[in-house]
Amino acid sequence: MVEAIADSYNINGNILNLIITTFIVILILFFMLKKDNNSSLDKNIGIIINKKVFYNAVYWNIDSNESFEQDEEVEVIEALKGKAKIRKLCKKVE
Repeated sequence: MVEAIADSYNINGNILNLIITTFIVILILFFMLKKDNNSSLDKNIGIIINKKVFYNAVYWNIDSNESFEQDEEVEVIEALKGKAKIRKLCKKVE
């Protein structure tokens, strides 16, 4: 099929194969980089008001290895590459 397309445009088949392969590699790299950008801490944060975060996920406090359950209010002290040092403030009252 590549040869048929190459013949119709008077292009060498090897060059067309190289162009197609390069395009596919660029697409793969683009999606890999895009995936890394989406894995940041902001993906799991819903509302931020004065560094207080309401979230629906489980985070780990790096200092004490304590996990926080859903719908708890925490304060983000420091965020480093997807992990956050957090301080538990109180449980959310419904």
